[in-house]
Parts: sequence; structure tokens; C-alpha cells
Amino acid sequence: MTDDHDSATATQTSGISRRALLRTGAWAAPVIMVAAAAPAASASVTNPQLSGSFSIYSNGLQGNAFAQFESGTWEPDNLVQITIASTAPVLGNPDQTQLNGWIIVTQSPTSVTLQYPSPPTGNFWTTPYLNWFAFDGAAPVGSVTVNGLITGTTANGFSGGPITGPAQVLEGP
Repeated sequence: MTDDHDSATATQTSGISRRALLRTGAWAAPVIMVAAAAPAASASVTNPQLSGSFSIYSNGLQGNAFAQFESGTWEPDNLVQITIASTAPVLGNPDQTQLNGWIIVTQSPTSVTLQYPSPPTGNFWTTPYLNWFAFDGAAPVGSVTVNGLITGTTANGFSGGPITGPAQVLEGP
């Protein structure tokens, strides 16, 4: 008699048979597995950083940037951009062959944004060297800054801050 009472109580309190519970569990398991797989498919870099090494002269600049991260994988939309800004309107039309693969995204006499068209490779990557970006006139001391970012990441600016120059009126190569 106790067995009948316990069986009835269990049915009344749960309202779900063992068979229904197993059917639900069979459908829920694949959903959980798909949800667990989603983060791995959208993996990205952890702690991305960008730094630069540019020489700024009164008649132009040259240099490159360095992209790195702690872990993860670069995504196709992670592109390195550098912005050259000047308080004097000296940023003209550079010789495309001197850009060494960099493309111009935006351009004005006081600001130019360049982008390398391929994402970084590896956890420490050096961009191709920007051979020479000639200025249209003489840049006054301290009037030009170079900064960068990696699109699609939190790396917004060089880790050491923008690079400013020229330090003196000195012509480069």
C-alpha cells in the first residue's frame, strides 16, 4: 500500500513521466552541444596590441607597425591601420610604389589613413615597411603624429602612444 501511495505522489508532484523526461533529454543534448561549439567558432585574439616605429622628417616619414596578442587567432577583419596627422597641410599624394602594399583609406592635406590589406599572421607580426611617405612641404617641428589601430579589435592606438615629429628640421632619404 505504501508503494501505491509513493507512486501516486511522485506522479502528482512531477507531472512528467520518465519516458517524457528521456525524450526531452534526447532533444536538449544536441542544443547544449551546439551552444558550446559557438564560442570556439568565433574565437578572436586576447589582449591585442599595436606599436609603431616610425622616423618622421621634415620632408616625409617611413617605418612600420607591430601587431601582437596573448592568445587566439587573427580574424579576416583584423587589419592594421595607421593615421598620419599634421597641423600643417603637408600631406599630399604619396608615390604608390613607396607605400609597399599599404592602401590609402582616407586622405586630406592634414590627415591620411593607410591600411595594410591583409590581417596579421602569428602572435607577433611586423607590417611591411612603409618605405617613404613624402610630404608636399616642410613639416614644422612637432607637427606630425602617427598612430594606429587594428580593426575589429580593442587595439585602438599605439601601446606607447602616438609618435610625434619631426624632432628637428631634418630631411630624410
